[in-house]
Amino acid sequence: MNGKGWAAASGQRHGQDGDGSQVERMAQILAAVLGCLREQFAHDYFRRCAFAARGIRTLLLQQGIPNRVVGGRFTALVVAKFGSRYALQGFQDGPELYPHLWIETDDRLIDLGPYLLPSGSPFPIVAMPPLIWNRAEQLPAALRYEAIDTVPDDAPFSVDPEVDRQGEVFAARCVESCEVRAAFPYWIATGDKALRDQADDPWVKGVRHFEQVVRKLPNMPH
Repeated sequence: MNGKGWAAASGQRHGQDGDGSQVERMAQILAAVLGCLREQFAHDYFRRCAFAARGIRTLLLQQGIPNRVVGGRFTALVVAKFGSRYALQGFQDGPELYPHLWIETDDRLIDLGPYLLPSGSPFPIVAMPPLIWNRAEQLPAALRYEAIDTVPDDAPFSVDPEVDRQGEVFAARCVESCEVRAAFPYWIATGDKALRDQADDPWVKGVRHFEQVVRKLPNMPH
């Protein structure tokens, strides 16, 4: 999702489930990174997963939370705003080594990707939450992450000096922004409890419907 090197050679409560205070800190990190994406890449912030991962990783490390960048493929069920239309969107291929980048800690999969999908969709789709997903719980069939590799900690952000510079500037701006606490502007999917708490959400209804379809048709690709 845009960049070179590993960058491309590549409010509300959040349905907390256990380690609530850490989830709250992670939610504030997502809010800071989202704000910086919109600020630095106003026209295509929703395609900047490498920068999102860079910012999230930097802020987690600053708070003493070990984490790693994972590169791979990502697909999600999307629900049209108008009419009963469902589709799968995401980042499956492209010129980069990793079509998508996200963050994993020992306990959580963290990704702004689902939240950003509606901004780049070819047709209007309903809002979707970002993930601070409890890795002890299986993701719903409507969310699929296929890891290609874990990006080495010492890998350069980019082989392009200008993109590398942008990465440094972005990470520094995220650190500054996170000093001012802000709530994330939408609910966050932290696990199945969060989905249950948002049972009336149009996207969650689509997720549940898709789950039923997959159970009935186990050989259906998803």
